[in-house]
Amino acid sequence: SDATTGTLEPVLADLGARTLVDVLPAWLSGKLHAEPQDEARVTFCSLIKKQDGFLAATMTAAEAERAVRAFDPWPGAFVLYRGDRLAIWRARVLPAAEVEPGATSIIERLPALGFRDGWLLLDEVQRVGARRVDGRAFLNGERGVFAGGVVLA
Repeated sequence: SDATTGTLEPVLADLGARTLVDVLPAWLSGKLHAEPQDEARVTFCSLIKKQDGFLAATMTAAEAERAVRAFDPWPGAFVLYRGDRLAIWRARVLPAAEVEPGATSIIERLPALGFRDGWLLLDEVQRVGARRVDGRAFLNGERGVFAGGVVLA
């Protein structure tokens, strides 16, 4: 799926509102009763910080792709490239046996980042202070720098 937090949020809000309308009358009439939550199944999510969007080269390519979707629109997934943040808005996984984590390449005429078990092809990126562009347009502006196997920070 290519769903992101930003695209799922309104869908889930609508579903929650419709469910509440369906369930609330039964709750108010006493037909539904509260049930304690199983403490062993409780989970906790810490507050998301801007730095949580950083894609570490030690991740798997699938973990990085899921982070891209999870952190859209905020805080946004990013890597450090040539000393600046490079935001990644859309990406897809290309499994590969031998990839140097942090390496850069050009695959299918798109910028690609190396992760622990494969490549992340960058379909849409954004440099600091610039607008979002597709991966091919980004490469046009890089004039071959990305293809050199540059290791990301």
